[in-house]
Amino acid sequence: MSEATAPWQWRLPDGWTTKPLFSVGRETKVKNVGLREQNLLSLSYGRIVAKDINTSEGLLPESFETYQIVSVGDIVFRFTDLQNDKRSLRSARVDQRGIITSAYMAFTPTKVSSRFFEYLMRAYDVSKVFYGMGGGLRQSLKYDDVRRMPVVLPPLAEQRGIADFLDRETGKIDALIKKQTELITRLHERRQAVIETCMLTEAEPVKFGYYLDALPGNAFASDRFEPGGEGVRLLRGINVKPGCTDWSERVDWALDDVTPYERYRLCEGDVVLGLDRPFVSGGTRVAAIADADLPALLLQRVVRFRPRVGLTSRFLQLVLASRAFVEYATPEFTGVSVPHLSDSQVRAFRVPLPSAADQERITNTIDHEMARIDELIGKTERMIELSKERRSALITAAVTGQIDVNEHGGAA
Repeated sequence: MSEATAPWQWRLPDGWTTKPLFSVGRETKVKNVGLREQNLLSLSYGRIVAKDINTSEGLLPESFETYQIVSVGDIVFRFTDLQNDKRSLRSARVDQRGIITSAYMAFTPTKVSSRFFEYLMRAYDVSKVFYGMGGGLRQSLKYDDVRRMPVVLPPLAEQRGIADFLDRETGKIDALIKKQTELITRLHERRQAVIETCMLTEAEPVKFGYYLDALPGNAFASDRFEPGGEGVRLLRGINVKPGCTDWSERVDWALDDVTPYERYRLCEGDVVLGLDRPFVSGGTRVAAIADADLPALLLQRVVRFRPRVGLTSRFLQLVLASRAFVEYATPEFTGVSVPHLSDSQVRAFRVPLPSAADQERITNTIDHEMARIDELIGKTERMIELSKERRSALITAAVTGQIDVNEHGGAA
């Protein structure tokens, strides 16, 4: 059996065939005229999810009459942004009647089991079939672009048996992934609890600012940014993640114009904090500058801290990552659409500050425990990835006849 670039190119079992998409169903285009339906649906991570139609979050249409009505068993495709986003799952089966954006394509299977077709399209999805259609250059696809796409078709009874088999087996895998995800949540909670111990000292609270040399970044002109790799890196808010820097989105400043901005040159051991939306799901956007981050200049909306005598760099990081700091800073936010924190608000924070020797002892203990927890998180994340890969491989093998589901328990 030779390698294939698309599922229908596998050698199919006897009795299986392929037919063009248009012969097994039809595109569904039923506008929500008169707002007949109010159940707002969306495609998210390969699932159809219900949303609050009255929400004020996200981009909303002028009228939901432009949306299209979908019914149970329809398959929804998101064929947009194909070249920029090659990771998303782009199809899902509708399990409740509702409305979806007209930017999605809705398809009603009529001569193929809807459940089997959902799994088949997931196999096409993970095999990156859709990205190669239309010459592979298009940002989006329409029904006319996919209507002749080959659809793998076993006999109807086998389609149902395969769907039953995959419902059962992927259900087991999904249950395992759920348990592993819950474990990661608990480990992150444990990690945060360990960080909090840095604040559990009997030392007298003092203003952080007494022990900090703080410098907000400079407003470098964005029209003079250079592509990454052609100058000195500019550390922007987007480059500061919880516990680390991230240079995947990099811009530079010209090498021949660095001298006027020496004040904003970062050094190894500096602690940087993103001031716009400083708290994200992964924690506080605070990191220490390492030798690998240099040379770099500090851009506005990021503040650089250098601890003075009496405060260690690592203890500073842990305090800024603590829940106590989050609870102090959140009510102090300015800004409407983007929560913003100022360096002066950080310096006003009162923290119980033990001796430098005690700080060293505390941070060593915390780092040791966090390393153990991070190792467990990493192992669990790898297990989840392996489970997801096994799930995808199982689906592709089943819907293309590479395994006989009857030999694996069938639809029992």
